[in-house]
Amino acid sequence: MNKERLLAAARAVREGGAREKFTMHKFAYDCGTPACVLARPDLQDAFQLKKNHYGLFDVAGRQLWLDDSIFREHFDLARGAIEELFGETGCDHALSPEEAAQYIENFVKENE
Repeated sequence: MNKERLLAAARAVREGGAREKFTMHKFAYDCGTPACVLARPDLQDAFQLKKNHYGLFDVAGRQLWLDDSIFREHFDLARGAIEELFGETGCDHALSPEEAAQYIENFVKENE
């Protein structure tokens, strides 16, 4: 587990601000949810990602999914943990950015 990167993800979610409709379903959009941490410009640069209305793609044009090794390796997490945190129902169905950030922070503490 890469503690620093996970805590940075929690900060990114928290700093995204409150959303009227907090949803985990918009993986490729900047909606402030944990899944959307991967759509942040800094991570797009790090992973060399491209995004459009269909999702995220690598520079070769291959569509990327949340459980792709590129993301698992970045956060040093197993597939199940990636889904638990960043999937469509991640962070125990968090209903706000604050709940999601807190869940990620607790996950880090419990798995240190």
